[in-house]
Amino acid sequence: MKENPSDVTNESISKNVNYKNCDMYKTSDKRIVNFCRAMNNHTKKYKDYYKNYINSLLQDYKTNLPKQERDKYLPILDVISKYKPEVSQKVEDFKRDIDNISYVMDEHNKWHPINKLNTNYSDISELLTYMVKKFFGEKSTDTFFEKLLNRDNAYEFLKSYDGSNPFISSLKKQYDGNKHLSLDQLLVLSTTAPNVINHDFFIKEGLEKVFSKKVKLTIDEIKSFINNTTKNSYEGEIVENIIEGVLEDHRWKIIHKGGNGDFIDMKFGIDLIIEKNGIYRFVQVKKVWDVKFVEETIMRKKEDGGAYMVSGKITDVREDTIDLLAMGTMDGKYIITEKQNDVVEYTDDSGQTKYKYIDKKILPSPRTGFCYVDTPFEGLKKIIT
Repeated sequence: MKENPSDVTNESISKNVNYKNCDMYKTSDKRIVNFCRAMNNHTKKYKDYYKNYINSLLQDYKTNLPKQERDKYLPILDVISKYKPEVSQKVEDFKRDIDNISYVMDEHNKWHPINKLNTNYSDISELLTYMVKKFFGEKSTDTFFEKLLNRDNAYEFLKSYDGSNPFISSLKKQYDGNKHLSLDQLLVLSTTAPNVINHDFFIKEGLEKVFSKKVKLTIDEIKSFINNTTKNSYEGEIVENIIEGVLEDHRWKIIHKGGNGDFIDMKFGIDLIIEKNGIYRFVQVKKVWDVKFVEETIMRKKEDGGAYMVSGKITDVREDTIDLLAMGTMDGKYIITEKQNDVVEYTDDSGQTKYKYIDKKILPSPRTGFCYVDTPFEGLKKIIT
């Protein structure tokens, strides 16, 4: 079974294994670090805006997909169209557009991880922080942060706060005592309470009118913001290789495996295409936090065989193209699931809240922190106790 990605010796990836968001600024003053962390909430809130913004930054540096690269996708696209006829029109549309695919290359004329910047909000946050830091230099940032941070929203948040975070609780006491909160205290608060940031001000008055005009970025500068992307790619490839090995051990043949820069993955969400005895399955692989067996859930009692609880936070599960969702951890746990009956909440005649299975089938995934898998596909799971 494969345990590690093929390119773990690649320095640009391996050096980021233990990287934490905004680490690149940890030697800067605390205001810069906290601003970077606060920008994570901002970039997620305006993800469509920043996707377009990053695309515009990179547009002049992109190169069309070479013919030999383009041609290697065509037989795989035919497989998808044949065994997923419901997306055959999307496949044909993609074939027509494939000549227009372009991307930023590295010094070896290979796909560069910066092509993922438009969807990695942690890396975008670090880029925005770099622009702000470069613009101000040694000048005071007080006026900027006074406009950026919304005191009224901060005080409203503190007024209703009933949690146990010691820092926020201490700010609440200061607020109750009518003490003035500093800009830096408000900035730290904004890392938890997104509305403390005046989002429109940052985009319209800050980024568009000032930073993007005054701070000119070279492609080499932009390419340096891949720390979170390369960490995620490294971890994702470890999990994907584990899943690949498991499937091969169970006599599934790997027809196609994606990876960084794979347009089958980016367009259709397919990480692996597998075949056994003429049966094809399309697999998406996701890294999660934990996989464990639970004897009982709301829907499955002990006599039903219990279920498997998967903890994590994953998005972009492609229900339209995917047959199997494989979820794995960095310490080797995994579970592979096909679609199962969805569960809905309802109120019975006595007014009690209850749950029931419905005919609609979904791929269970921990979109909100956790999910339950009733029965693993072909029994494929590994639980470490």
